[in-house]
Amino acid sequence: MTPFFSVIIPTYNRADMIGATIRSFLNQDFFDFEVIVVDDGGDDNTKEIVESFCDGRIRYFWKENKERAAARNFGASLANGKYLNFFDSDDIAYPKHLSIAKQVISNMKMPDVFHLGMEICTKEGKIIRRISRVGGKGEKMILKYCYLNPNSVFVKYSAWEQVKFNEERSLAASEDWVFFLQLSMRYKWIVKDDFVTSYIVQHEGRSMNTSTGDSCYRRAKSIRIAIDRDHLFAEKLSKGQIKRIYAEPIHLTALHYALERKKWKSIKALVEAGKLSIRALVSIRTLAIVKYLLLKW
Repeated sequence: MTPFFSVIIPTYNRADMIGATIRSFLNQDFFDFEVIVVDDGGDDNTKEIVESFCDGRIRYFWKENKERAAARNFGASLANGKYLNFFDSDDIAYPKHLSIAKQVISNMKMPDVFHLGMEICTKEGKIIRRISRVGGKGEKMILKYCYLNPNSVFVKYSAWEQVKFNEERSLAASEDWVFFLQLSMRYKWIVKDDFVTSYIVQHEGRSMNTSTGDSCYRRAKSIRIAIDRDHLFAEKLSKGQIKRIYAEPIHLTALHYALERKKWKSIKALVEAGKLSIRALVSIRTLAIVKYLLLKW
């Protein structure tokens, strides 16, 4: 029987965490789903952990390491569900994650893409941040910065066939934002984030916590190339909106350089972001950059 949801979980040497993610799906109050774990070239005992659940809905695949975007696309290509939901191996689903998603799908008559609310929590379960009640601002916000995480997003399989994750390695850690941006050029986002149904576990090994200023800058250039290659951005957005997208990762680069005490690189990135979009600099992040520039030297 074909499952309604396919949950794709790429993982790399996280045998100590993947079990909790899978267990959170086995604890769902909606049962019509499959979980596809894609081991992206790992060499730990992830396979043993996954197969220890002995549940036919849990499928494990190992592949050569090509980063998360490729692992997600690989998992999606094997999916049988009508809707795809992409979790990382440090994300947890609350028990009603899938049942609420099914309710939204039924009420909204099979939307192409929608997102629910989510939280970022410590390993002890303390809420650091809640992303909810965005409402009608959702489509505008995604053009400014990546406020979403894949675990809160549901994509109809046919929509994923049109917009897959960009597998360029230089985009790693921002491939999800590019994916969301490209979806937004083709489909209307349905925002139902008053329902908080999943959370990210904040820990030192998260990719966003291991990024450097140099890697952020390379990623910013790759984001720009990806946007330039998609003709729908130029057709649907103004030049100012496109430059605002370009400015966001450069602005983030300035923060990373400031945290690394690379003063002049931080200033240079900040100026570059400002030239692209002065509005991008009107944020708490700019205040944090200035604070580190002033206090650290």
